[in-house]
Amino acid sequence: MPDIQNGQAAKRRQSFGPNKFAEEKKEPRWQAFLRQYGDPMQIVLLAAGIICLFIPHQLLTGILLIILTLLNAFLGLNQEGKAAASVAALQKMMVVKAKVWRDAQLSELPMDQLVPGDVVNIEAGDIVPGCVYAEDAAFLARRIAIYQLPLGRSQSACFPRCGKDVTRRRLPTPAG
Repeated sequence: MPDIQNGQAAKRRQSFGPNKFAEEKKEPRWQAFLRQYGDPMQIVLLAAGIICLFIPHQLLTGILLIILTLLNAFLGLNQEGKAAASVAALQKMMVVKAKVWRDAQLSELPMDQLVPGDVVNIEAGDIVPGCVYAEDAAFLARRIAIYQLPLGRSQSACFPRCGKDVTRRRLPTPAG
C-alpha cells in the first residue's frame, strides 16, 4: 500500500493548501443593510413614506413609514447575523475525520489535513472525506455486493448506477 510520509504531506499541504472549501468573502454590513431594501414590500413602504413627507398633514405618517422600514431592515440584518453564527457554530462542531495511512501506520486525521496522494481507509458507516479517488471501484463494488446483497436479488436491483462489471452479471451470494 503506497502511503506517503508526514514530511511529504506537509510539503503537499503547503503547496496545495488545506483540504477545504475556500471561504466566501464576507459582505460589508452596509451592503447587507442595503440588500434588505431589495424586498418589494420594503420598496413600497419606503416610497409611500417619502411621498407622505410631501403631502400636507401627512408628515407624521411619512416619518413613521420610514422608521418602520429602517426597523425592518435592522431586524432582517440581525436575523441574518444570527443565522450565519449558527451555521458557523454547526460547522465547528462537525469535524469529519478520516483514517489515513501515513508513515506505514493508520492515523485518524481531520479532513482538512488530507493531501493529494493520501491513502484513505474507508469502513462501513464512515463518512467519505471530500473527494476521494477509488483505485479499484469495480472490485470495491463487488465486495459490497457480496456482503450486502439480499439473498435472491440481482445486482441491478441493488446497484443500478454501478459499472457494467457489477450490474451485468450475478455474483454468488455468501454461503451461510
